[in-house]
Amino acid sequence: LRSVVGWTSRLDSIMACKCFCFRKPRHRRLVDGLFPVDPQDSVPVSAEQDKLLFFARSSPEHLDRVGEYLALRLRRSLNRDRRGHVVVALKITEKLIAECSPQRLQLIADSYLDMLHTMLESTHTDMQIMATNSFVAFSEREEDSTPYHRQYDFFIHRFASMSLTPDSGDGNSLDTRRAGLQGLQGVINKVGKQEGLQLNIWDWDHMNKIVPAFLFILQERAAQREREIEVAGVAELVQLAEDGLKDLVSRAGLAHVDSVIQPVLQHFDLNNLWTKQKEFAAGVFKTVIQTMQQQDRYKGIQALVDHLDAKSQESCDLKQGILDTLSQCVAVAAGGSIGPSVLDVFRTLVKHLRISVESSMESEDRDSAFQLSITKTMAEFAGALPDYHKPDIMNLINSYMPLEPAQRPSVRERAARESASRNLILSASLVRCLRAVADTYHPSILETTFPEALFSSLVQLLRIKEPSIQLNVSILWHQLIDHQNNKSKIPFNTTWDSLGSCELVLGKVSDRFLKKTRGSLYTHLLENARVLSTRQENVRAFYQLLFLLVLEFAHPGIMDMTHFLSKLQDMALGDPALSSQHCVAIHSIVAGILYLLAKMTSNQVLREHVFKVVAKRQENAPSLLPDSLFATETSDGPAVDPPGLDPELLFSLQQEGILDDSHEHRRGPGLHELSREFSTSSHAEVGHHFSVSLDCGPESPLSVEQITFNSFKEKIDMLSPEPSTAGQSIPTVAVASFDEMVGRASMQETGLTGLADILNTVSPSGSCARSTSAYDIELPALH
Repeated sequence: LRSVVGWTSRLDSIMACKCFCFRKPRHRRLVDGLFPVDPQDSVPVSAEQDKLLFFARSSPEHLDRVGEYLALRLRRSLNRDRRGHVVVALKITEKLIAECSPQRLQLIADSYLDMLHTMLESTHTDMQIMATNSFVAFSEREEDSTPYHRQYDFFIHRFASMSLTPDSGDGNSLDTRRAGLQGLQGVINKVGKQEGLQLNIWDWDHMNKIVPAFLFILQERAAQREREIEVAGVAELVQLAEDGLKDLVSRAGLAHVDSVIQPVLQHFDLNNLWTKQKEFAAGVFKTVIQTMQQQDRYKGIQALVDHLDAKSQESCDLKQGILDTLSQCVAVAAGGSIGPSVLDVFRTLVKHLRISVESSMESEDRDSAFQLSITKTMAEFAGALPDYHKPDIMNLINSYMPLEPAQRPSVRERAARESASRNLILSASLVRCLRAVADTYHPSILETTFPEALFSSLVQLLRIKEPSIQLNVSILWHQLIDHQNNKSKIPFNTTWDSLGSCELVLGKVSDRFLKKTRGSLYTHLLENARVLSTRQENVRAFYQLLFLLVLEFAHPGIMDMTHFLSKLQDMALGDPALSSQHCVAIHSIVAGILYLLAKMTSNQVLREHVFKVVAKRQENAPSLLPDSLFATETSDGPAVDPPGLDPELLFSLQQEGILDDSHEHRRGPGLHELSREFSTSSHAEVGHHFSVSLDCGPESPLSVEQITFNSFKEKIDMLSPEPSTAGQSIPTVAVASFDEMVGRASMQETGLTGLADILNTVSPSGSCARSTSAYDIELPALH
């Protein structure tokens, strides 16, 4: 009996030790106690739940084990289709995370994300939506330190797939898409808060999933609006997609904004949205740019321009779609445009304009629309820029202007008519672009309107001969110089009373600006008058240009304009290449502008002479006045022989003493250059014959004497002592006595006196008239 009892007690002790060795740890017992008996019941046992939460608070070092076991139970329950237990495991984990401090959160976060990973991989929609909602809540939690090992690649891929779920007709697909969009926002929020994660959300692989997910929702909404179909719940999805896209762009910053923009551009390309849904493409890109920081917005414009460059060989429809988007976005982004980025945009637009012109022979209609789109885009962009950018922009545009063959030295004749036609189209397009920019340019005075570089480039345009381009150039100048809004008030007759009656306002200009610009301006205006088209609109535009110049130059420019009009009348009288109709137009313009000058000036002689000639013309030759010239739609006038006109019908400004040559020399260089021909032959004459002709009266002992450069040099050599070398000059001065140096100086003075006697043959009284020479033309400033 004792042996039996002994063996029994020993067996009990062995069994007790065995049971103790295989007993579950406490955290597992606490977790197992949470799950109800019914596997579909999703409510945890409350008593056991409180025990587990107390255990987690008192022993936080065991949180990682608790999380791992909860993840194990969730996977097991999900595989056995015990959905209630899955919900219980997820709820308990969420409560544990809520109870954790930020320092301890990493202990259970990895297990929690594994649980969400398992649920998102399931085929049950409700499990996916539940996991997504839980992740969105988790993304709001702050962590004390950055988990460098954590990755969210799977979540990005899965949420993007959920947001692109096709519509099956039931409510499940709509809920899934909503959950996918919310999940993407959660990832952006989580990763955006924690820099330095192993996941770089701005990588191309991730952005190429996130951005299209937002865009497809927005695109679907736009398509429904076009079909006038309204689907319940889509508006909420659209709002979520738009908010997610804005959040993504706002977090990107300058360093990563290209990572967001490039997937947008690729999505538009792949779905042909540039041509099929232009308004949608423009709206999305405008939203992207508006969300960016003010100083970073130029990056969006630059990305569009670069994309246009990349599509330079594509169809005009596609490029025009990009341009339409660009034109709608530039007004938003222009405020942040700085530095060379502005000129880069216009340089690219001009380049595409030139490419379009070169291919315009094949599809003229489409290319014309594309060229107009470029002009519109330039106008939109320039209108949003400050004025100090616009002179540089116009200089850049004008630098692409093709010059006519006659204006370029030693240029080849264009063999192909097609090439000349392309240059003509390009010139017309560039002038339209200049007008579009000038229309947004509003300086207050001429000095700020025309920086030196801009004036030099724009004045060259006055030589263009093509009537349509010539008209646009005149209008361009109207836009730039009409600071007082006088253009609409200009009278086209010689019967108006005063400036006040016509509400004309005089401008203000400095003498410095007039001195710098008048020579080049009047020279090119004279050439413009020589090649002026006789079409009514061209003649009217030229008349308005001179009228506005007089008003802007005001009183300081009266004498300069009077000299110019005198030369203009001389050209109409003496140029045999001008037609009778052309001469009539010039005489009428001269009369109208001189009538304006007479109303402005206090010079009584000029006033009386102009009014007298105008009255004579009103009686005997009304066709030589602007009243008749602009009375009809056409500028055709009667056949008049300008050289045979009655002298009383001409303005004799020099004979009346109104003008004299001394005025030109007092005013400085420029005005007396108007008689100079615009040909290279005149330059050749200057190079071979640099001389001064002296025409003396009969009472002079010298009838005609010509002093050339060589004769002048020979006279100096003859009167001067033998030159000494540089090496000998210093010792001679060093060793010579005072008397020797005085004698040498007297000899040189005698030579200079002889030269003075020759030059004095030109009498200041006017008995010897000095003809205009190359010296006057090339070096007027030495007078």
